[in-house]
Amino acid sequence: MNDTPGPHEGKLLSILWDFLADKPELAVLKGAVKTGIVEAELSGAQIKDFIMKAMETSGHAAFIRNMSFVLHERLAFSAYLASSPQEAELDFHDKEDWQLLGSKHPQLLEARCQLISYMAQRTRELQLLADWPLVRPRRSALQLEALRRTVGTCDPWEQIGERGSVLLELPQLPGLVRREVLGPMELLLVMAGQLDKDVEVLSQASTAGGLRGSPLPGYGSCWARLPRSLGMVTFLPALRTLKVPTLDWLRSFFADLRPQQRHVGLDDRQQPWFKEVKVAAGRALIQENSIPLCRSFLRFGAPHGLRAKIWECTLGLGKLQPEDTAVFAALCTDVQTQQTLMDVCLEEDVQAVVDSEHFFLFEEMLRSVVLAFLRDMRVPRHCSVEPHPRPVDLAAAVATSVASSTGRQPAGTPYLPTSIVPGRGLALLAAPLCYMYSSPDAVYRMFRAMYCRYWCKLYTLSTCSSPSPALPTLIKTFETLLQELDPEVVAHIHGLGMPVASIALPWICGAFVAQLPVEEVLLLWDRVLGLDSLLPLPLLAVAVVCFRRQVILSCQSGQEVVETMSDITQLKTVPLLQAVLFQA
Repeated sequence: MNDTPGPHEGKLLSILWDFLADKPELAVLKGAVKTGIVEAELSGAQIKDFIMKAMETSGHAAFIRNMSFVLHERLAFSAYLASSPQEAELDFHDKEDWQLLGSKHPQLLEARCQLISYMAQRTRELQLLADWPLVRPRRSALQLEALRRTVGTCDPWEQIGERGSVLLELPQLPGLVRREVLGPMELLLVMAGQLDKDVEVLSQASTAGGLRGSPLPGYGSCWARLPRSLGMVTFLPALRTLKVPTLDWLRSFFADLRPQQRHVGLDDRQQPWFKEVKVAAGRALIQENSIPLCRSFLRFGAPHGLRAKIWECTLGLGKLQPEDTAVFAALCTDVQTQQTLMDVCLEEDVQAVVDSEHFFLFEEMLRSVVLAFLRDMRVPRHCSVEPHPRPVDLAAAVATSVASSTGRQPAGTPYLPTSIVPGRGLALLAAPLCYMYSSPDAVYRMFRAMYCRYWCKLYTLSTCSSPSPALPTLIKTFETLLQELDPEVVAHIHGLGMPVASIALPWICGAFVAQLPVEEVLLLWDRVLGLDSLLPLPLLAVAVVCFRRQVILSCQSGQEVVETMSDITQLKTVPLLQAVLFQA
């Protein structure tokens, strides 16, 4: 499989050289090396050995290796690039060639244009239902101070985190009113080529009752009523031209998952000594502070007590700094100053998550994190794929986009002042991090980095391919691998009038947060960071379906399949991943 083309290596070397030239501590190192060479009268290979030894002794070798890795991998919001002019020179995602996309994947380009048009329609509908403008007028300093006195708390995040806070004044909509602009059902329909035909079904599907046994009943309920038109779709038409990894390639890519290897999430539960070994190794790794080594370590899972620090090192974040806390506080203040229509969408999303037994303790923290995230205008540029357009005049943008067949944001269109158009499940992707951190600024920093690196790919129709694909290739991988491993189940599901992707799409879009216990979710995410890929998500989805094959084959209707697959909370991540690849 071919990687997505990255920036020219010469540009990366130029950025690295300019960055290091500005570091005063490296100037001191150069002086010490020069003095040492003169005094020791070294020459040839001895000079190289002396320089490497001096760099290792001073700790600068690790810094330069990490800095090079951050630039090459384009890690968003890395501490190594913080406040540096070189950060502005780095392209965090490659621009897609939409003319090439139209010639190679015409159905996918058409699906993208339909999705943008639908998002425009939903935004206008939500405006009318909520009787709210896209953006409310900014509050004056006096108005803001008066409202803050009524709340009585000091921290900005606490002031906006409370449900029904007067600082937000969100409209109260009837419970049956659907508030999201984009969700898994819309993505399924648009990739099936049915979005323009079945828009009216979405309101019925989204207000259907929750599923028995689901950890988060608000998620997955839209699958209770699938449009009849999907009964003719086995595999999603928009994905037909995409190339996906073969089973042999996946076995090679996931070689560290072989049962012969010991893993956190399996062996530590059976062998107490292994847990102690992993904790000791993790602590040594944190001291070494090597980004590539931390990434390799996570392929085998991380002990929970060390997970936060290892993830921070893997993403190049470093320790939480006062500047990070100040950024989060400023974003929370922006939430207080001006509200947007997207806040209404997020409020329903947050409430669905925090009403569960797993996350109700983190309601204030979670609400403040996702609302602040919408105000961080640096997010779009740092995403690993180009996000959907977010203009105020969405209708004009769509008309220009479709007419030009580019699918890109036309120049001069006014933007909605939010970082992204939030998809259903945004709060879901932030929720597990509340188990790793006690402060919302730390949760926010990690969530922002993970969204820009990984989660942004779950709600965009990008052709980004293996080894780090976006949603279309992830779904196509699920379809292809399941067909190869268990064609009988695929045929049975299709015979019941539902595409196989309808089972996996909510799991993949939510990274399994709504389906698995938090501990299992974090073990799965360890592998996502360790492999720097979202491929563990469709792989686990295939494993779950194969594991439940006998129950699925006994189902007599699509509704029975949905009910059967709604509760997978007892399943374990690591054994399933190993079984589907190496015991298939």
